Amino acid sequence: MGDLFIMKKKLHRYLTALLVVIVAVGIYACGEKNTFQVSQIEKEYTNIKLTSFEDGGELILNEKRTEEFFQLFAGLDFEQTQSAGGLNEKFYSVILLNGNDPVDSIQISTDGNTIIYGGYFYHLQEENFDSDQMTFIFGEQKKEQTENEPEVIETAPESTEDQNEAESETRTEEKEEEQKDQTVLGKDDFGENKVIAVPAWPDCKVDLNGDGSLETIVYEIQSSDDIHIELLFLIYDSEGNLCLEETGRIAEWENPHSEGYFLMDLNSEDDYLEIAILDDGPSGDPEFHIIRCDGEKQIYMGSIFTDTPYDGLKVKGDGKVVGSGRLSILQTWRAPFTWEAVGDSVRLVEEEWYYPYVNSSAETNVKQTAPITVYEEPDLGAESLEIQPSDGKVTFGTTDNKNWVQFFRTDGAEGWIYLEDGYYMQSGGERTSILDIFENLNMAG
Repeated sequence: MGDLFIMKKKLHRYLTALLVVIVAVGIYACGEKNTFQVSQIEKEYTNIKLTSFEDGGELILNEKRTEEFFQLFAGLDFEQTQSAGGLNEKFYSVILLNGNDPVDSIQISTDGNTIIYGGYFYHLQEENFDSDQMTFIFGEQKKEQTENEPEVIETAPESTEDQNEAESETRTEEKEEEQKDQTVLGKDDFGENKVIAVPAWPDCKVDLNGDGSLETIVYEIQSSDDIHIELLFLIYDSEGNLCLEETGRIAEWENPHSEGYFLMDLNSEDDYLEIAILDDGPSGDPEFHIIRCDGEKQIYMGSIFTDTPYDGLKVKGDGKVVGSGRLSILQTWRAPFTWEAVGDSVRLVEEEWYYPYVNSSAETNVKQTAPITVYEEPDLGAESLEIQPSDGKVTFGTTDNKNWVQFFRTDGAEGWIYLEDGYYMQSGGERTSILDIFENLNMAG
């Protein structure tokens, strides 16, 4: 990337103008024709950084050129769509800074037809955004900065040892400066558990498909008010091309995790690293959405519905992920579930038997209040016995998560109970709800 030139003079009035440009497009419904308008929303920006993916340069505009940049938006009409469709273009990235901290961004296609903001795509209806003029502004700023660079004064050559030491210090400083603006990760950064938490900022550079070049992941949570939350999630290849989603469908986010996302190495034998986005769900029902990028497109692989924190997931690089899953029989209880990556999809592995976690709070006071049939084995043809209600404490063990549940009572009665449709049993010759057979089952919503 080119040198990053920091402006000394704050540009509040012009930067507020750009906020007016950007925010207004987000207040219209999908498909309507929009004009960039004045908005009362305000944020504090001190700099604008423009990134050109064609020449790899980054520049911060001075006051005059910032004003020229704003003028390029005057009178443009856009139509908002929720999908990029068949776009396969290069984009300029416009990053708004507060000091050195990024606080917002938009992307502008090099042909001037499309602008991306807040995860939505805005297509120009008539007159194009003048990307050539924007490129000219880039060039003039870069020319001025180059002309103002201090003259290099040659000195007597240093000794080889001094020169090597100076070069080493320079490389260290450059690396430290680079790491301030981005996170760079690879397969070697994973430990025994193949999951890494990645903060939302700075942008992360990582080789997602093993081709030797780094993709850039942009992740940002944007909230237009206290209710509506939008996720901006974009992947660019090493040349600045946007990797669009073409296979599968990214979920409609309920409550995307604001602090960042996760990288997984699901299968250490292949070239891929997967992206996992945590959706906290509407009522504490977390779900990891798994995405893969093959270098040209995003592939939605599926989701892992688990309340296990990322650092508690067992991801060993063998293609499988193990975490807590909710059983769908008898009551609200959980057991270890396994998800497996097969090809470009992640799917839940159906087990023959599940072994629930011990949950003392859920089973402390469960009692049997009606007669039930207990089988010696999980087989309707096995020996069976009808047992009467008791004050003895009831606990449950192994289950197939379909019909059979292991039954224990503190007075010594035990065996297997058979459930119909997960929540009904035969009691006294009648189909009866389990709520009329057992007291104090855990039936959380």
